[in-house]
Amino acid sequence: MLAIMPLLRSLILLISAAAPPIFAATEPLVDQVFVGERTGVIWPKKCCWVGLPSSDKLREVAIAERCSAIGGPVGVFRLDHGKLFLTALYRCGGPFPVQEIYPQYKSPQLADWVSGLHSARLDWLCRDSASRPIYRTELELEIKDGIVTILKERTNDSSACNVKG
Repeated sequence: MLAIMPLLRSLILLISAAAPPIFAATEPLVDQVFVGERTGVIWPKKCCWVGLPSSDKLREVAIAERCSAIGGPVGVFRLDHGKLFLTALYRCGGPFPVQEIYPQYKSPQLADWVSGLHSARLDWLCRDSASRPIYRTELELEIKDGIVTILKERTNDSSACNVKG
């Protein structure tokens, strides 16, 4: 009986490796940004998501969100006249007012807690041959207390789009 156990264990591992997964990961929510009528995404260069001010209500809502890899909420920002404003929050069910988490904030609220190097992509075009998104405009921003101190812009065209002929 003991001699069969390693064989049985190997068989179980082989079968489980061949079986399709019973779950699928969802894409994480991302911070959104609007510049005039243009839309896109924004994130800190060091990683991942633009931070939101800490609050008990934010933690409560984040724990309740189970629809995406990050959960939520994330920020909806507007870049206007060299300043970054928080205009709404976004969770899997869609946008909701900033005042639901931060009753003391007006809308739009200067994002004075945001500092550092950030990237933004605006005006989604397509996906390239590796399924990476291509945006018409890429921004590199240096932000200090919600104020953009350096802005570099690069424009892309659709030549990198995955065109199947």
